Amino acid sequence: MCPRGELQPVELPVRFLRAIGIDRAVGYAVLGNVTSLLLGPVTALLIAWRFSPELQGFHYTFGSLISLQFLFDMGLGQALIQFASHEWSKLSLNEAGDIAGEEGARSRLLSLGRISFRWYLGAAALLLLALTPSGYHFFSQSPGGIEWTWPWLALCAGVAMNFVLIPVFSFLQGCNQVSQFWFYRWIQQIVNGLVMCSAIFFGAGLWTLPLATAAGLLWSGVFLGRRYRGFMSSFLLPSLGPRIQWRSEVWPVQWRIAISWVGAYFTTSLFAPILFRFSGPVAAGRMGLTATLAMVLLAVSSNWVVTRGPYFGVLIARGSFKELDRLFWRSLLASLVIVALGASVVTLGVYFLSYFRHPLSDRILPPLATFFLLLGTVFNSATIGLAVYLRAHKREPLAGTYLVTGILILAFALFLAGPFGAEGVTFGYLAGVACIQFPWAIRIFRRCRREWRGPLAGAIPKNVDVPSMPVYIEDPSREWRPEQ
Repeated sequence: MCPRGELQPVELPVRFLRAIGIDRAVGYAVLGNVTSLLLGPVTALLIAWRFSPELQGFHYTFGSLISLQFLFDMGLGQALIQFASHEWSKLSLNEAGDIAGEEGARSRLLSLGRISFRWYLGAAALLLLALTPSGYHFFSQSPGGIEWTWPWLALCAGVAMNFVLIPVFSFLQGCNQVSQFWFYRWIQQIVNGLVMCSAIFFGAGLWTLPLATAAGLLWSGVFLGRRYRGFMSSFLLPSLGPRIQWRSEVWPVQWRIAISWVGAYFTTSLFAPILFRFSGPVAAGRMGLTATLAMVLLAVSSNWVVTRGPYFGVLIARGSFKELDRLFWRSLLASLVIVALGASVVTLGVYFLSYFRHPLSDRILPPLATFFLLLGTVFNSATIGLAVYLRAHKREPLAGTYLVTGILILAFALFLAGPFGAEGVTFGYLAGVACIQFPWAIRIFRRCRREWRGPLAGAIPKNVDVPSMPVYIEDPSREWRPEQ
């Protein structure tokens, strides 16, 4: 036994994790990203070994076009998280796994669930009808010799089925099941990576993405069926109390988030298709691989803020603005440190691959283009942190910022891709994010905090009874202890 006052060995890593801002949700999210970082290079090596340069270009362009599905979401998934988190400050899950608590909040939450489920069923059908022929038209104009038709059709079908599950996972996050959600995502990353590596190794070619999508859909069904059957069945029960009015409450936030996502999509997701058209599938493959590394880095660094977004909403609903600011600034600082370090390491790695003329240097962007892309990722990560904080107030003031920046970046890419290739595209991205998006976002952030909360922000009026935090609220600032 350790003398009183001395730390036990198991408490040392726990204290360290707490000091750098890692709770269970962040831990699972980081594990998922680390899994991607470990399996990602393996996947890239297998693609370089088993795929021709032309097949690599088709593979990454498949992924870029599939990301158009966000257009059919129209920001509702993100809006659901914010609205659900505000209602969840008065709710919990009972022992049977059903939603319980204050009846008014429960009724509003369930009404929002029924609206969203109908929306996504209809949107999934439209997604399938729109994505399939548009991709067919795009790839039919590409050089022949690669059979892409049936893999593309299968991928579209799998994406549409996964699309239907988006509201379920949005509600899980908004209802403070954040650590459980990120555990699910971690296992999903393992399943996705292993299936992709196996499919590439055994010669699946363009069937790789459809197979990985099907495996992810199977894991989603197993996870929800075993852990949240009662939670999902709660939305099937009638509610006679107050309801959330989608048109007057949700839609004003939703359409602004949708505009933000349209702008964000223009930042990197269209780069591979643009180079595919201007420079061919080989250049598109190099952009796709490097952009994937940048997006993984962005996801890792954003975990420190994004995983706390639902809890930010709970704190705002309770009026705990001082606690909100303390947790936010701590999370944002950790996020920026991670993204800066990661960008430096990746840039140096690409430089040395090019300097020693390693064969892998032919499959990724040149060092200068990589530097432009990753420096832009650093500024993008900072903007995401500000956006999470603002959206937790059930508002989206950055819609115009993202839209204008996205249009400008798209214009830069189309104008510079022909004469300057990848260097021109990535320089346009850096200029748009660093010189327009980030400074504009900071200005809006300062104004909104001042206007929304006033000079007495964080001070709770004496005549307002604010309950203490219920035991079922998962506080991300609490110590991360190993589960028993």
